[in-house]
Amino acid sequence: MRYLLFALVIITFSSCTKDDDPGDVDPIIGTWQYIYRLDSNEEFFATPCQKKGRYVFYADGSLLMKGYRLNNEDVCIDAGTNSGSWKNLEFETYEIQINVDSGVIRISFPDNDKMRIYESETDYSEYQRL
Repeated sequence: MRYLLFALVIITFSSCTKDDDPGDVDPIIGTWQYIYRLDSNEEFFATPCQKKGRYVFYADGSLLMKGYRLNNEDVCIDAGTNSGSWKNLEFETYEIQINVDSGVIRISFPDNDKMRIYESETDYSEYQRL
C-alpha cells in the first residue's frame, strides 16, 4: 500500500513540467504603448498621437503593429497596420519579422509593465503594458 501511495506522489509531481508553470510566459506577450525614447541621453516623450499606436505580441509568436502619425495639417491619422512574428532566441534577444524585414534585437523588461527596445547599447524606446 505504501508503495502505491509513493508511486502516485511521484507520478503527480513528475507530470508537472516546466512548461506548465504560468511563470514561464514570455514577458513580451501583451499589448504595449510607446511612451518615450532615450537617444544620446536625451528623452523624447511620446505625443498624444504616437500614444494611440500599439504593439501586440501574441503567445503564438505573431505580432501586430498599429501606428499613428500627424499629417501636414497636424491631424493624427492612421499610419497603417503591420503584422509579423517574433521569437525569443535567448535572454533579452528576440528575432522580429515585419512583412519581409527581419532582425535580431535586444528587448529588456525592467519590470512587468515596461519594455525597452534597444537601438544601441544605451539608446532605446520604452513601452508601457496596457
